Amino acid sequence: MKHLAIAACIALGTIQANAQDFSIKESGSVEMEKQKDSKAHSFTAGNTHYFITQYFDSPVWEYNMQSINVDGTNLQNAALKLDVGVFNSSFSISDVIGLGNDAYAIVEHYNSDGGERVLWARKMSADGTIEESGKDILTIEFEKMLRAGRLMTATSPDGSKLAAVGVLPFDKKAPAKIRVAVYGESLNEISSSEFELPGLAIKNARYEAVVANDGTLYISRYTYRPKDGIGFTIFQLDPKTAEVEQSYSIDAPEKKTIGSYMFTTNDKNEMIVAASLLASTSVSVGGAPNKEIIIWRNENKDGDVMEINTYDNEPQNFEITGMYLIGETLFVTGEEAKEEKNSPANTTPTTANSTFTYSHEEEYILGFNPSGQKIFELMIDQKMSATNTKHSLYSAAHVIDGELVYIFNDQFLKYRDDDDIASGGTIPVAVTIDPTGLMTPAIPFINDLKLTNGYTLLPDYSQVSGNTITLLSRDGKMLKAVQIAVD
Repeated sequence: MKHLAIAACIALGTIQANAQDFSIKESGSVEMEKQKDSKAHSFTAGNTHYFITQYFDSPVWEYNMQSINVDGTNLQNAALKLDVGVFNSSFSISDVIGLGNDAYAIVEHYNSDGGERVLWARKMSADGTIEESGKDILTIEFEKMLRAGRLMTATSPDGSKLAAVGVLPFDKKAPAKIRVAVYGESLNEISSSEFELPGLAIKNARYEAVVANDGTLYISRYTYRPKDGIGFTIFQLDPKTAEVEQSYSIDAPEKKTIGSYMFTTNDKNEMIVAASLLASTSVSVGGAPNKEIIIWRNENKDGDVMEINTYDNEPQNFEITGMYLIGETLFVTGEEAKEEKNSPANTTPTTANSTFTYSHEEEYILGFNPSGQKIFELMIDQKMSATNTKHSLYSAAHVIDGELVYIFNDQFLKYRDDDDIASGGTIPVAVTIDPTGLMTPAIPFINDLKLTNGYTLLPDYSQVSGNTITLLSRDGKMLKAVQIAVD
């Protein structure tokens, strides 16, 4: 069994207590307001971890950031700000990413008078300062404001490639056109081109971009109307040739629709899709069991391998939270999640006047072989809820020394003996799972391993460096960084 060590960053000195093979360090903190209905993502650039919170504050998306050195020092908090311009020439942050050793704010310039949408990459410092200039990484043109195309970015799993993608304005009489530019570290341009996707464009299709470590670009087009079919068309592009190398179809079976899904690429630069299937009636009724899950892969970048697997259990409101590769095994993690939004009667619902209730139940860890067949299904009994923010409900998963380290919050009462103490009623718990599905007994962080009293772990904010996982924890407005090392 692996042993876990937990530590938090300290600014005023180090306090260490040993219990068997574990140690705990606690620290000072930074202050940050909770943001309703916010989303989290994180990345590592150089020797710095970045934790990004995105939330909607009408009329734009806002971003907040915490950064910390990978050695657990210099925790910082900042709101990400830039000059938004004017109505007909506005600027907004569309993403925050890591590329090589640098962090960038991806800024969209919407120029309605000039008929252009431009993506800029502006370098960002660990203190949240965004440079005023930057690099134009993609431009698309439009004639009508309501038909102005779409811009998006994607980074490769190893952080070495950035793809900027523009879906040109819809024309029902012509094929969809995609403009692409791929960059390496330091924003060195590798290639740029324009593609024409086979067949006529589909109105209101959902486009998403995935870039592999070698620069292969995948464009997913998801359609959900019966006449167009329900499912994905995956276009495999080589930006150096300006040609669509392959296209693949992943269709929902009859009377089924696709619920939660996620994409990744592997070390062969193949694309992998995991998508949960549910009965079509659940779109209108809600709460129908998810009976099956699709695993798809473009084998050798020209094959088409797909398997539809049945769950041992039948989770409802299933949300796929992660995909991880260890040797021949694909891990897919997920949770039973439900969201309810309540607003005062006779009012227009807004984030400000609404209450969000999030419920998470069982956690799932599924393993699949290279053919997409399920080889194990693990379930962790976890029933918790939260109001307005849900970052404590998600789990953190990282590959360390050939195993999946899985960290989640659970109720202290499940693990408590008479003399045990913890930071509160909710505590972190860790397990490890090997590629065969063997899971170690749960390790609760209690007694000498507990967090500071009152602090709750936020596993939604999580990055790994070597064998050390860095996360955030919260007590009211106060945040700390927590490091969990796997020995």
